[in-house]
Amino acid sequence: MKKNIIISLMALWLPLLASAQLTLDIRVDSIGKLADQLPDSIRFKVAELKVSGPLNGMDLKLLQQIVNRSKVNKKETGECLVTKVDLSEAVITADKAGIVTRDAELPANQFSGAKNLTELVLPSRLVAIGNAAFKGCESLKAIELPDMLTAIGYSAFEGCSNIEELKIPAGVTFLGNSTFDGCKNLTNIELPKNLIKFGSSVFKNCSRLQQVKLEGSFTAIGDNAFLGCSVLSDIKLPADVKTIGDHAFEGCKSLDAIELPDALTKIDDHAFEGCASLKHIVIPKRVKSLGSDAFSGCTSLDSVVIEGLIPELEDDVFRYCHSLRMVTLPMSIKKIGSNAFEECMSLSAIKLPVSLTSIGSSAFRKCVTLQEIIVPSAVREIGGDAFRECSSLTKADLSVSLRSIGGSAFAKCVSLKEVNINTPTVPKISKSTFKGVIQGVCHFYIPRGSKPLFQADKTWSKIALIER
Repeated sequence: MKKNIIISLMALWLPLLASAQLTLDIRVDSIGKLADQLPDSIRFKVAELKVSGPLNGMDLKLLQQIVNRSKVNKKETGECLVTKVDLSEAVITADKAGIVTRDAELPANQFSGAKNLTELVLPSRLVAIGNAAFKGCESLKAIELPDMLTAIGYSAFEGCSNIEELKIPAGVTFLGNSTFDGCKNLTNIELPKNLIKFGSSVFKNCSRLQQVKLEGSFTAIGDNAFLGCSVLSDIKLPADVKTIGDHAFEGCKSLDAIELPDALTKIDDHAFEGCASLKHIVIPKRVKSLGSDAFSGCTSLDSVVIEGLIPELEDDVFRYCHSLRMVTLPMSIKKIGSNAFEECMSLSAIKLPVSLTSIGSSAFRKCVTLQEIIVPSAVREIGGDAFRECSSLTKADLSVSLRSIGGSAFAKCVSLKEVNINTPTVPKISKSTFKGVIQGVCHFYIPRGSKPLFQADKTWSKIALIER
């Protein structure tokens, strides 16, 4: 009877033992020997794995095959996915077998796509992490970076959406493009003081990142560097930064202040677009280029001071800055681009520089509190819709050099009472240029002796003109 009971219990236990997830601590004495320690019978039944000793490309390729699996074979009893890896006592050596390796460097794509991996300890002597080494490790929460690390490659942690905090060792001087792109739960990161390169999209879509202190001698904030960091409220830029790239801070909705370094020379397109909490900005003296949409949609922006001698305001640069009240423009500006101040609804006054020669289409469209505009004497062209629906505009003093006023340029300026045409040469207009301006209420003044010229023009002849 006892024998039958024991046999029955063994029949129950054996399947359970076979299906148990293994925790292994393996030591190899020479390169290329990991496969001997992980035979086919167990290598896909390991949940937690520690590997010590020298590893070459063949060893790392086997490790990659084991750790990066995303599915188990349900027909194989006991198969599981790896959740924890400890390589703290492993040493990566240069080799061309399997995966090409270099001494003390983790190869590119080593653990890319290991979706079940939650914890990882890297070799203590590691100096570099290859491109996309952990890309898509969406369950990875804890990783310890070794003190000897000096470089982190492109997309190294891209899509590691569960990492919450990370300390980058002091020796790291290089952060590649998209290093932490999509680390959506990253709230705290400690960066080294000696960075010499800060790539594009480094913290793109890190939607819980609150503050960053950047230090080092690098000169550029790359494109998309902090794009979509919607709760980022505090950032300090290094003194040597000369360029802020395209979309660098776009969508940083909680950023209410930023001090731009004196060394800055260029702000690229969409750099601060949608920074809805930003209130004040001073653009330093060395800035020579301010890109299109640079501050578009900064709905809380109250004041702008441009100290740099920029030649033009690009299209849409301050578009939809609904709270913008004060703008100080440099004397160097020759062109205001299309939609540059469109829907700046709080802008009641602006002094245009004497160097200005062109005002683009819709440049001040729907600036509904703008009361008066003096167009500098060198302006030759006012684009279509330039001041359309500026419903509080009462006076427009136009330039002596004016040659063209575009269609609907002053359309629906229902409060307009005085337009001074200062050029003796009849500027070209269309039927819609002053459409919606109330005739009889608004007076159009032209230079003395020029009335015959204006009346000879079919469009101007339909407007009541007064010489003075």
